[in-house]
Amino acid sequence: MGLAASQARLLTITTRKADCEYQSMRLSHQKIALSRDMTTLSNEYQNSLTKTKLVYDFYGTGDTSTPLSYSLMMTPSILNNNVPIMLTNAEGRVVLDDKYAAAARAAGIPQEGLNGYPSNAIRDAFLQALGEEGIISPNVAKDLQDITYDPTTGVGTTPSTSIITETGNIDALKDRIAELTSSCEIPVLTNEETKSEGDKYHDKGSINPTNGNGTVLAKVAAGTTSATTDPITLADLMGDDQYLWIGASKDRLANDASNALAERIANEIIPWIHEQLCEILDIGDAEQAAALDYALVETTNLYQDVIEGQNKIQVGSKERKWKNNVNKTINGSKDGQIFGYAYTAKRHDSLWWKIFGNDDASVSVNLNNIVDAYLTFFADSLGNLESGYDISSGPNSRASSNVVTDDEKYLYTFKVGSKYSAANLETSQFFDALFNQLCERGWIESGVDKNGESLVHDPAYIQEMMANGMMYMTTLDDDGYYYQGNYSTNSYVKEVADEDAIALAEAKYQTEKQKLNSKEETIDMKMKNLDTEISALTTEYDTVKSVISKNIEKSFKRYQA
Repeated sequence: MGLAASQARLLTITTRKADCEYQSMRLSHQKIALSRDMTTLSNEYQNSLTKTKLVYDFYGTGDTSTPLSYSLMMTPSILNNNVPIMLTNAEGRVVLDDKYAAAARAAGIPQEGLNGYPSNAIRDAFLQALGEEGIISPNVAKDLQDITYDPTTGVGTTPSTSIITETGNIDALKDRIAELTSSCEIPVLTNEETKSEGDKYHDKGSINPTNGNGTVLAKVAAGTTSATTDPITLADLMGDDQYLWIGASKDRLANDASNALAERIANEIIPWIHEQLCEILDIGDAEQAAALDYALVETTNLYQDVIEGQNKIQVGSKERKWKNNVNKTINGSKDGQIFGYAYTAKRHDSLWWKIFGNDDASVSVNLNNIVDAYLTFFADSLGNLESGYDISSGPNSRASSNVVTDDEKYLYTFKVGSKYSAANLETSQFFDALFNQLCERGWIESGVDKNGESLVHDPAYIQEMMANGMMYMTTLDDDGYYYQGNYSTNSYVKEVADEDAIALAEAKYQTEKQKLNSKEETIDMKMKNLDTEISALTTEYDTVKSVISKNIEKSFKRYQA
């Protein structure tokens, strides 16, 4: 190789070697950066293991599935007792999201609050704005405007639905029952367990009650007997027609079928009657509420005791006395007639359970008379009867019984109709309480995130702000006023480990760790290849440099000679 060629080659080798060394240094820096990334990732993962979240345990069962959220606190629901739970800042102003803030502006509520007395006009404007912002529907907003505004809710009084009552006799009560319970059908009675024994229960049907092939809900009108397929309501049980469940027949009286019928009357029908009557008679008065509970217990006890063959009862004097008028037996025990009906006599006024008909003997339960007995116990518990009511019976009729439903002079106190639904009343109270707080405390609007969403809709943001003392939970106390406090003192709020966030962090850590390891392996391979190339270039560099040195030495010797 000539001197010029050798020098050119040496220059190329030097350039390439310098480039390889630069690439190796660059990869080394990347590897150091990967090490920093791994450290950061590990720290994030370690921090996530202690991450918590706030949950709202309304029922106190230890449930952790309901996150504490702005929507939960600021939307009427059973979880907040239809009372707003507010976020407030250190100055006590209510923190609003973008929609609530827009509604407050539209209603003319200044951020510093109102110094004067809030007006109906401003409250109605606020409700209208809530509808326009989609917080409630426009139709609901219009309905709420028709409900009288309560300026004291949350500022001295607790929300409570006003109950309007009326006093009337049994006919007035029947009319009210027809209004309130017209869509509430009696629960279906079925018994799948006894199908194999041939005693199949039917909720409705056309089975002849005396042919002994099952049970059926039957209707008796004008002294005739027939099965019914019509829906049965509490209003029907208060009418002139009689409704009764026909039990098993012949020698099946003591089997599971008849027992199941008896149990389901006690466990389903009587509680259903109680629930329906509470809708009318529970007027918020403690004494009347206690009388309803008493009627449920006593009616159930009367039913249970009689079907077990025990002697029973005289109401009014509270003495327990039973008249055994029937000599038929169930399970070997004499049984009085309880809420029953005798088909063979074509009568429909017997009060109790009745066994009837020779070889085709059956039992029946008169549902109408259960209602009569319930209301008699109810009236007796109130203690305002002029004379005691004796729930007993003659052989086939209740002619000798003195029940309150036969007394047209006895007066009941019950709820009257309203053009406002219970849901709308509760919603109105919720927004009246919120409106009053906005007017009294003032408000601020929450910031937004990079997507334009209000920050208060992020539970993690709420938790951070409350943990740092930037926000507080403000809740209604028993004295009717709102108080600001720390979430840690709220009995419904719990701070628990955020298992979802921890699992997500674990998955992220493993994924990112794998990516970093893969990048590191690639860098290591590239650096190894560069080291090999640099070593080869170094060897070649030394060889070419030696050739150049020898060529220069030969040239000097030639000229010296």
